[in-house]
Amino acid sequence: MKMQQLLQEWSQRLQKSKLWRSTYFKIIVIAFSAVGLRYAVIKLYRKLMNYPPGPIGLPVFGCLLSFARDPQAALAGYGSYGAATFVPFLNANNLIINDPKLVRQLYKQRALNDRHYTNLHRSIGEFSSVN
Repeated sequence: MKMQQLLQEWSQRLQKSKLWRSTYFKIIVIAFSAVGLRYAVIKLYRKLMNYPPGPIGLPVFGCLLSFARDPQAALAGYGSYGAATFVPFLNANNLIINDPKLVRQLYKQRALNDRHYTNLHRSIGEFSSVN
């Protein structure tokens, strides 16, 4: 009960202050709301489409900036999401497989043999070899 009163009092003070009427404050609130909504929509979409977990990334670049800075560290970080990780790079959504057993199983089933090579695959080719 006391917490509710404090929140009401804080809300009333905020509405009376000049900050509430400030255009910058409204823009900041809208921006944070948009980011939160984007995060929730992406998480819901991934759950409905049955995608594996993974980082969300920035709106346009995805996870490209962290990958470009240090590819090995980025790939090692994606391993914390599990055996398969869904990672967006620019306008391409990528599935990164972190488990060697799963990669071998996919190659034995010929599920990956007919896939085309992308520039991203060529740039990280030395990290994605299967023995």
